[in-house]
Amino acid sequence: DVADWDQDAVLDLINSIPSQYRKNVVLASNDTTKQDVNKKLRDDVGRSLFDKTVDQDQEFDTFDGKKWIVSDYITADTVLAFVPEFYQLRLVEG
Repeated sequence: DVADWDQDAVLDLINSIPSQYRKNVVLASNDTTKQDVNKKLRDDVGRSLFDKTVDQDQEFDTFDGKKWIVSDYITADTVLAFVPEFYQLRLVEG
């Protein structure tokens, strides 16, 4: 449950990716989960740990410098961590 998460839980997720690939890790969740994480994870004075960055003329939310994208296709209380450069999309029939 996102309510039980702390900053270390998200950093552990990022660190579960082999170190040579971590630079380009992207985090993804649905919007509700992202907002729950945003509400839960704050610094000592209550500021969000999320930030914004602009990449190729698009603004992204970031967490610990990693892009965090939102998709309605991800189930609640799920955060995915992946490196897009190392995925291959294969279209197969059936």
